[in-house]
Amino acid sequence: DGAADLINATDGSLTVEGQSMNLSGVITATSFVTADKIIHEGDTNTALRFPAADTITAETGGSERFRIDSGGNFGIGSNNPQVLLHIASATPTLRIQDTTNNFYSHISVDDSGSLTLDGDAGNGAGSSRIVFKTDGSEHARINNSGQLGIGTDSPGVTLEVFDSNVVTGSDGNVLLRCGVDSADNGGQITFANKVGRRASIAGRQETTGTTGYLQFGTRAGS
Repeated sequence: DGAADLINATDGSLTVEGQSMNLSGVITATSFVTADKIIHEGDTNTALRFPAADTITAETGGSERFRIDSGGNFGIGSNNPQVLLHIASATPTLRIQDTTNNFYSHISVDDSGSLTLDGDAGNGAGSSRIVFKTDGSEHARINNSGQLGIGTDSPGVTLEVFDSNVVTGSDGNVLLRCGVDSADNGGQITFANKVGRRASIAGRQETTGTTGYLQFGTRAGS
């Protein structure tokens, strides 16, 4: 009748069917059962929902934003997450940000399936780097000048390779291997200028026997 009523549940449970309940203040309960969703008062297109067994979703603006499925997979932008964390959008981007200087980096995928690692994406630091580690040790890095260091944390040229081990094997510190295992094929290093004039150093194998040799050559570009 529009009047406020006080309801006491003395047997430990309260069931309301076919009616709506407006609750305010502090609600203490050992469990709360709802058929489908919990809606924010005054903002009816924001809700927590239970669309299927063992599944939780969150909606804002009337659209689902994330979901936890029965297997514990968490989907952001996906209603069918396939792995523990599944992010889906036209250009999904993961931002990782520190709270000291608010510098951040991005990991993203575009519509061609290409993966981008963007260190210091906002160029706030100006001297950032991307470091590759395994088992707690650094093995390679790209500095803010685009120089790649393998085995060194301070590359001074476009590609710098360092190995502190003494070379005792036949492969040395750097191995260039051709995928075709036949005579007259081997790894090759090519040097070229802007207009395409080239010089190369190539590893070759004699057509008979197993003796290898270096071949030096030049070629004019187009």
